[in-house]
Amino acid sequence: MSMPKQRRSQQERKAESYQRLLEAAQMVLSEKGYAGATIDEIVRKAGYSQGAFYNHWSSKDQMIVDLVKQVAGRQLEHLQSQSLESQHLFEGLKAISGDPKLFFELWLMAVRGHSISTYMKEHYQSWRQILADLIRTKAGDANRQPPAPEAEEKAKAKATLLMALFDGLLIQHQLDPAYFSSRLFQDAFDELVKKWVEA
Repeated sequence: MSMPKQRRSQQERKAESYQRLLEAAQMVLSEKGYAGATIDEIVRKAGYSQGAFYNHWSSKDQMIVDLVKQVAGRQLEHLQSQSLESQHLFEGLKAISGDPKLFFELWLMAVRGHSISTYMKEHYQSWRQILADLIRTKAGDANRQPPAPEAEEKAKAKATLLMALFDGLLIQHQLDPAYFSSRLFQDAFDELVKKWVEA
């Protein structure tokens, strides 16, 4: 005899609609950009009504701030488990960064003055600090607490350069993915990062 299904609480249903709407917004932003990502399109993609949307947010911009926070939090969580000694580091970083088209759209919105610019700036600062800590670990300087100011700033500078290199390559990857999946490129990227970090 099968047990009757337990009814979900209002809180559980609200949490599910929140997550499904954010996932739909991510897809629509990636496909159509900020201008094309209307509330109508987002709720249609998620299978909800506009009422469900307004149960969580008062505007599309408010929802996008939540989206940035969620995506950024997941990226940082994965980045902290990354090793600069990993093979195919470019693929690892690309997997962490998520949907490139969404990243480009959010980046453009931020540099054009959207309210998410503050959160994107903080996100880059967090990436920089985590990568700097990974670089110091690789250099054998991680156990020194507090870190020497010069070593810390040098590690942050290297982290900034690595981030800029990766962002640029990510753009090129969208245009020519076959080249960037080649073993030759993967090995060259790993070797460059290794020499860069150890310099």
